Amino acid sequence: METENLKNIKNEVKETRNKILQACDSNEKLKKLYKGCIVYLSPLHKNPKVMLFGTNPGDGYYRREKQIIQEFDPQETAKKFSHYNFWLDFEECCKKINKNFLFKDIVKTNRYFFATNSIKDLNKFFKLLPQELRWEILQKQKNWIETIIQELSPKLIVCAGQKTYDEFKALYPNHEYIEGSKDSNVIRINGVYLLSFKRRIGGRMKNKPDFVKYLKKYTENFTET
Repeated sequence: METENLKNIKNEVKETRNKILQACDSNEKLKKLYKGCIVYLSPLHKNPKVMLFGTNPGDGYYRREKQIIQEFDPQETAKKFSHYNFWLDFEECCKKINKNFLFKDIVKTNRYFFATNSIKDLNKFFKLLPQELRWEILQKQKNWIETIIQELSPKLIVCAGQKTYDEFKALYPNHEYIEGSKDSNVIRINGVYLLSFKRRIGGRMKNKPDFVKYLKKYTENFTET
């Protein structure tokens, strides 16, 4: 599904991508950091049971193909990015609570759409962008995520990693903190629960049993359709 608002986002992302490429042409350090642009990592559908957010795409495609990725078709992107450690961990958590259907009824994306080798490189990438373009991207990225969530209306949001969790708290300053622990937290944004988990190096979930406890609790009424 692609609503008019989602089509507009895709067009805006393409325009922003072009500005980034222009900036890369005059900045070799920036060019080395930028690995491409991806909006969605799975097909879209209305009211997914889960919407899963990473921080930003990694450089896996670049390492395999030796070229940056510029992908805006969710079907094609899903084929090229079928493996992330934290996705596999989340799928395992769904199996542990006997709700495999949660992983099938999912939309995958990232808080930021621009690919780098690491979060550290993402921070460097933003610092090296021309100031006007950096602020433009940060504001647009905020609007894009808010609009996508509003358009798709997921039943549950899951975010991987402390940075992604912190980004969502900043994105929705009126969020309601529900509960949490050292490695997992639950907040509510606009009536939707958001579960987060911390990650180890390599993207793996840091404390799987801890997250499973929250996943079970906040999907208790979810049924397969």
